[in-house]
Amino acid sequence: MKKGMMTLATVLLGFFVAITGCKGDGAGEKPPTELEDGGNTRTVFYVDANASDVDADGSEEKPFPTIHEAVEVAPAGSTIRIRPGRYYESNVQLKEGMVVEGDPPLEAEVCEGMPGLSILKLADRVRVEGLKFCSEFSLYLSEVGDALYFEPNHTTDPPIHFTIRNNVFSTAYVQIIYASGEISNNVFKDGSALYFGIAPGEEARIFQNTFQGIHYIRPDYPMLCASLGQTSENPEEDSHIIYFHDNTIENCGKGVSITAVTHIKFEKNIVRDNAVQGIEIFSCGDNTRGKIDLGGGAYGSVGQNIIQNNGWDKDNEFLSGYNFYDFTYYKACNDVTQFPIISARYNIWDHDTVKDVDRYDVYDDDEDPQFPAVELSPLGTSSEASSLASYPAPPSRIRTISLRYRMHYYPILSGRTSWGFHKNVSSLPFVSEFFSFPWEKMFGDRPVRHNGSWVPIIMAGINHRHG
Repeated sequence: MKKGMMTLATVLLGFFVAITGCKGDGAGEKPPTELEDGGNTRTVFYVDANASDVDADGSEEKPFPTIHEAVEVAPAGSTIRIRPGRYYESNVQLKEGMVVEGDPPLEAEVCEGMPGLSILKLADRVRVEGLKFCSEFSLYLSEVGDALYFEPNHTTDPPIHFTIRNNVFSTAYVQIIYASGEISNNVFKDGSALYFGIAPGEEARIFQNTFQGIHYIRPDYPMLCASLGQTSENPEEDSHIIYFHDNTIENCGKGVSITAVTHIKFEKNIVRDNAVQGIEIFSCGDNTRGKIDLGGGAYGSVGQNIIQNNGWDKDNEFLSGYNFYDFTYYKACNDVTQFPIISARYNIWDHDTVKDVDRYDVYDDDEDPQFPAVELSPLGTSSEASSLASYPAPPSRIRTISLRYRMHYYPILSGRTSWGFHKNVSSLPFVSEFFSFPWEKMFGDRPVRHNGSWVPIIMAGINHRHG
């Protein structure tokens, strides 16, 4: 009788465990949520900043409170869904094939947990989508790290392939070296920048992104919004190519820098209102020739880039050694013996004749005989440019200030400020040697409109809190 009762109790206990999902010591290893994605089944883990870590297993009912915890538990190929809230994360190493996405999009803000550290480190076939990335640390003090980062050992590690789309980066860099993939429909603002180096034999597509930067990290250091290059040892014979199209790059110190050995198809972009330079071709020790096609060149670019009103801050007394043009070469060292093959036909410039564009908008052989000429003819037309789409940043609490007033955006010295603007009526909030920098130098005689009132301000959005 006792044996029969024990057998019955064992059966009932087993049934209870089955229906309640009790997992004993294995709890938290696999939440009971799956997702069909392109014919593949993915395990889904949830993250909620307001959740408790007590008994968290990543399920919808018991989400993890941090992305780090979810990534540690989730196997490769999983989906991490991040609910609204603010997260502070550092050096989270993603696993192969992971998808990290906002749930719903653009309502989770992922910020740098420690100064100078990356937030997410990428792996092969990773997709990052629908998130806001930020830093509360100081650009001026070089405290800001990378929102997304990947740079392997080029001699031993294979390149990664990735997708980064529909994100907003605010005061957070994206640095991906030795890779290929897609970067699309993202917003880079308030001191954010993209640094991308393509791997040998690979393709990358960078399109429909908006770069709206700041002019200077400090008065003598212009902010670069996008840097494009390659990591091949013999790029002239390499079949790599970057497709860069339908992007908007504006309000930066320097818009786009392209290394001279890069193969790139550059079309239908808007590059305008950048203080020092619009497009820079960067050479140093490069004895191979990249093919840089801004229109009518090696890769069949249709041109139709609008490249206007760049290099307007040429009277800035703090800058020296820069060429203030819409398009320019920059030779960083003296051992350059060959230069890239550049075509820039069918584009819209500040001037409307080839002669004037060559003289005033483009820095090439006319300004320095050691540089080759840039092919400019024929120019584009306003009717061609009218079909271009501009991809503005989503609504922000910090309003865009028109560069037509020749204003500069500067960071403030300390991080973790309250969001918004730093008011100042006489001088820059920098170290002592900049205290004499005159207010009129930045803003002229025009006040700045903010929330219906005209006030003198210095923009501190690159260190702001969003809450």
